Amino acid sequence: MTNTTLVKMHYPKLKKSLFRNGLKVGPPMVISDGERFKNLKSLSFCYDRLVEHQADRKSVLVTLGGGVITDLGGMLAATYMRGIRLVHIPTTLLAQVDAAIGGKSGVNHPGAKNTIGCFYQPDLILIDPLVLSTLSQRHYLNGLAEVIKIALVADTPLFKFLQQNIFAIIERKKSPLMKMIGSAVKSKINITTRDTFEKDLRKNLNLGHTFGHALEAEGRYRNILHGEAVSLGMLVALQLSVDMKIGKRETLEAVQALLEQVGLPTKIKRLDTQALWEIMYLDKKAGYGKINFVLLKKIGKPSIKAIEYHQFKQACRVLS
Repeated sequence: MTNTTLVKMHYPKLKKSLFRNGLKVGPPMVISDGERFKNLKSLSFCYDRLVEHQADRKSVLVTLGGGVITDLGGMLAATYMRGIRLVHIPTTLLAQVDAAIGGKSGVNHPGAKNTIGCFYQPDLILIDPLVLSTLSQRHYLNGLAEVIKIALVADTPLFKFLQQNIFAIIERKKSPLMKMIGSAVKSKINITTRDTFEKDLRKNLNLGHTFGHALEAEGRYRNILHGEAVSLGMLVALQLSVDMKIGKRETLEAVQALLEQVGLPTKIKRLDTQALWEIMYLDKKAGYGKINFVLLKKIGKPSIKAIEYHQFKQACRVLS
């Protein structure tokens, strides 16, 4: 399973490799490239292809792509014949450090991101940092937002490493890139294996995502990339932390400076806070009429708190 871009770029090499190792390869399932195609229509198309080619319970679904493909593929593997084997080959930085790890899968609803899905663990994840050389700079930097996020909630040494090596990482220098990916993957696995179904600890990985997902949904998944939305969302969460006297302004300023160095957005021209607030009621951390945000006491010490609209609106000043 892949998309219209990668079927030309990486699929031929993968197919040859599988054939050389004596594996039977069916025709690729190819969906359009982009977040807005992570939906039930694409999922239905893939079910049709699996039935058409007589895939059975012994079949193995291989995903080749970024977060859209891994999320969609996970949902497909989990539900086709009530579960078939799954292998992820993530081709973006975001997928390598985040989307492919932990078993979250699903699709978007037009009104809210990732509201239809399940947890389904892959049998194997193959991470090859060399494929990142084919990414555009915008999509590469998009993935750095997730690295920064996991550093903030769970890996203080990684955050310091990012501060010290950010320009080499931006240039995709092999040694710091490999170390960064390894650290981020290790930290995420440490959390997701302890809380697979996001009952407690894993919720902290949503730092910046309550706001970020709402921003993506408001734009119908067209105007902003996931990491760019999370970049803005982290700043709102850190401003809330300061306003509520939970976190420190020095942390906010350090993160803001790092995001600016990376080239991720830290400001936005138009912001409909009321519309975003309504969308956030569908966020996975919301419940009982309350909207919860992951805040930060300090780097490595997240905290989840219920937020009122006036607090959220006031915190959004950080983006103006």
